[in-house]
Amino acid sequence: MAENSGYVKEEQGADPERAREDADDKADESDIKVTIGSPGPYAGMPKEVLLEYSRKRGYVLARDILTAIVVLTILVLLSLVIAIMVISPACLEFWQTSPIYEIYPKSFRASDDTNGYGDIKGIIEKLGYLGDLGVQIVSVNSLYESSQISNDYEITDFRNIDPVFGSMADMESLIVSVHDEGMKIVVDFVPNHSSSRHSWFLASSNTSHPDHSKYRDYYVWVDGSENDPPNSWMSADGNGSAWTWSADRQQFYYHAFSASQPDLNLRNTAVRNELKDILRFWLEKGVDGFRAIGTAYMLEAPHLRDNPLINSSLPASRDNLYPDFTMHYKGNHDIVSEWRAILDEFSTEPGVFRFLEIRDEGTQNTLARYYGTEFRSEASFPRNNLFLQAAPVEWNARDLSGAILDWMKIVPDGRWPSWTIGDQDYSRVASRIGAGKSLLAAVLYMTLPGTPTIYYGDEIGMEDARGALPDSARATMLWGAGESNGFCGNCTAWTASVAPTASKTTEEQQGDVDSTLSHYKALIAMRNDMIFQRGYFCMIGNVSDTLVYVRELRGLKSMLVLLNFGIEQSSFDLTVTHSSISGHGTVSIRFGSNHTLNAGDSIDLRRIVVPPLAGFILRMDAGDELLSESDTMNGKCYIHSKLCYNAGLQVLEYC
Repeated sequence: MAENSGYVKEEQGADPERAREDADDKADESDIKVTIGSPGPYAGMPKEVLLEYSRKRGYVLARDILTAIVVLTILVLLSLVIAIMVISPACLEFWQTSPIYEIYPKSFRASDDTNGYGDIKGIIEKLGYLGDLGVQIVSVNSLYESSQISNDYEITDFRNIDPVFGSMADMESLIVSVHDEGMKIVVDFVPNHSSSRHSWFLASSNTSHPDHSKYRDYYVWVDGSENDPPNSWMSADGNGSAWTWSADRQQFYYHAFSASQPDLNLRNTAVRNELKDILRFWLEKGVDGFRAIGTAYMLEAPHLRDNPLINSSLPASRDNLYPDFTMHYKGNHDIVSEWRAILDEFSTEPGVFRFLEIRDEGTQNTLARYYGTEFRSEASFPRNNLFLQAAPVEWNARDLSGAILDWMKIVPDGRWPSWTIGDQDYSRVASRIGAGKSLLAAVLYMTLPGTPTIYYGDEIGMEDARGALPDSARATMLWGAGESNGFCGNCTAWTASVAPTASKTTEEQQGDVDSTLSHYKALIAMRNDMIFQRGYFCMIGNVSDTLVYVRELRGLKSMLVLLNFGIEQSSFDLTVTHSSISGHGTVSIRFGSNHTLNAGDSIDLRRIVVPPLAGFILRMDAGDELLSESDTMNGKCYIHSKLCYNAGLQVLEYC
């Protein structure tokens, strides 16, 4: 068979009419200029020829081989993907990967000069600052409509915004703006009590109110005589009896806090349903989670017996009573698990999880119970009060190492710890323990396993304002120059501000690489390192008055943290007591002013010198044996889930 040139040859004996049409076509084509050497029109390979070639053994074999290679490649890649999915851990949730930034809205930023209060629009204005800081979670203290008697926690409407902060439209704008910045928003949830001016209490306390029958049992009412309270229970705010007489109802009502904050009756199913509806209301608005406050006081013993005295020779008082029947009473965890179920209703979409933090008082063991059990989930984590409640003299390597290990032993396996050094009800950390130690405290809670919560202003080292707690810890934020330090344009702030000489503003610290703000930024960025989010925490402990611990992960270089909380220089050799530590470490970040080393400098781990009130984070080569694998470190190393880093695949895997 002759070779087919790709042109179709006219057959003999063709139809005359067809021949005439072809002649006309050729006449038309004669007008077309063809460039010499250019190919003519290509009609393609005829079907018969294509089939003939495609059936030849060589072509069939080549086609089968190529098909097999493609199929095999797809299967290998699919198997590899499945294998990686099987051996790799799930991604961390948003509340595990970022610090939480807690805002007291009255004092954060006022968008206008109308009333001297910080507001929602002021928070929106500063979202860029928070993004630059590196945080991805904004936790806003109570914004709800309130009687404003005790700073926002005497709520008169759980579903509305107090006018001093703005409107519901402003709140909706804040939620959208936070999400537009790639952040999450957490709001307060106050389930224990309402304001005495709440419509529920007004109806419950007034027997002639048209809705009295509906709300009669929304609060805790007990029979008695006016001058004879039912028992010795005392209010948590230290203002005497937890019972107040209602002349209208001729009964006492219970209040764990002030008389203007009556306790809700959470044994009443209708009240519990109201609280669940409040959660749903804000979840539908788009919030990403809640910080539940006052949960310790939600239930009281129905038998109303006196709380036992601590010292029987002294009269009953808040500090001389064991709160056996008024705090963390049985049934509390049932309520919290009900909330978790509501949050789970809004966590069904891929990548969506609604966060719940319990912020309360109690022993470490009591608080750890709010993690729930393997059969019933409760909080994402309870707030750990360890650093808030540590006395100034306890901020030393010996006491801190012991306290941290005690808490890590209590946290249930597979659960996530939390840490904080500042809060609206505690003196600011820079005032509590001093500016030098407060910077080391920042390094500590940013590099421990778990989620740190930054109280607004701590990132610039703000100190207490003039006056008494709690207002002294709620001073207006120091943004920049001017009479109000940038809190507002020209207003009289609702509370005192910190003296300009005591703390530098964010504006002053922005360009200073050694400022507290710059150190916080560096720490938050470093915390994104896989080793700090996923790695082992191993407490070496008190070494010559320096707190020493390691963060490590098989397959990566380990991080050594050295913090000298003392007033004397500390010198030691780590290789003597820990054979898995050897060689040199490279400075990643250094803290304090009493040093000569800088980032990138090398330190011989046999001759470590840490100046007073200073510290280092060193990156060091991991030896054949990790510290967490050493028998000498039993009970001193912890990890959320045991992982290794596969350098070949560049993925985390279970090991």
